[in-house]
Amino acid sequence: MKRFVKFNIFFIGILFSFFACIQEKSSQEKSDNIIDKHIELPDSSLIITKSGIKKINSSELESDVMIISTIIGTCDQCIRKISLWKDFKNNFLIEDIKIIIYIDIDNYDWFIKNMEPKIERVDNLFIVFVDDFKFHKINKIPINIAYDTFLIIDKNVVLQGVSIENEIMKEKYRNEIIKKILS
Repeated sequence: MKRFVKFNIFFIGILFSFFACIQEKSSQEKSDNIIDKHIELPDSSLIITKSGIKKINSSELESDVMIISTIIGTCDQCIRKISLWKDFKNNFLIEDIKIIIYIDIDNYDWFIKNMEPKIERVDNLFIVFVDDFKFHKINKIPINIAYDTFLIIDKNVVLQGVSIENEIMKEKYRNEIIKKILS
């Protein structure tokens, strides 16, 4: 009987491993499908500026080269990391790159009171409020950390992955941006 139980536990472990591999491969395939995806911005958004909060149309955000990152508005660590994008952009010394950070919030008043004061105001860095994952929904992108940062060239995703803390991704972003600028 003990041998039968051990065999069943072993067999169940093998099955879990098998399904985990299939799920990982499926997730990778889905993430690969994001590359070359055409991206649309929400029609209008509230943005944080040095002088306060204002409403703008998406046309004011659009550029040939954009980096879009989405973060959860209740994530204190994510809000504090926004300033890292300033250093990332300064490495390029190119004004044509727009970095847009969508902050997904579900309680505007709570966010303004508790999180918005923690955001460092940065020139030429668009920090945008979006209610209820609007960017993800418009573009039919899963709400998942694997889909939170994109390099978009000519409205199509060229790269995806967090670039502000990953030197390999920084280099990939840099190379793609330089390629676009030189073309």
